[in-house]
Amino acid sequence: MRPSFRLRKAGPQDCRRLWQWRNEPGVRKASFNSRPIPFSEHCFWYAKILKSPATRLFIGEAGGQAVGQVRINLLGYHLAEVHIHVKKNLRGRGFGAQLLAAGCRYTFRYLRVKRILAHIRPSNKASLKLFHACGFRFAANTRLKGQPAQKLVLRKRSSKA
Repeated sequence: MRPSFRLRKAGPQDCRRLWQWRNEPGVRKASFNSRPIPFSEHCFWYAKILKSPATRLFIGEAGGQAVGQVRINLLGYHLAEVHIHVKKNLRGRGFGAQLLAAGCRYTFRYLRVKRILAHIRPSNKASLKLFHACGFRFAANTRLKGQPAQKLVLRKRSSKA
């Protein structure tokens, strides 16, 4: 039986945990900026993120254990971008799909967003597979921070049939 899954709002107590997750070598390799993040820099970024009205940051928990994070950045009128990562020792167990699906449901339901974007490095095959499986579709080849990227989009389904 699969443990219950939920999203909870990230708080100050999660700062160090997210810094450790963000600095995991696999996460750095998949990121558009691969250099390690100093703790002081992360703390400044984290405090700014928690206060930002344009960002929602959640921790995914399964059976009471933190499994990863999902971050939603509002970009403009009816548009947002999603970022996720799963704790290293829990990858490949379906938590990425749960994080992504829950984050997108929240975004469509509460933030008046109609499209959610994701930018993924073409070499990050696991993330591309996950996002496609969750309904994201290829929109364009582009560049982000000087790196090649695939821009993916998920559109809100109309509730009218």
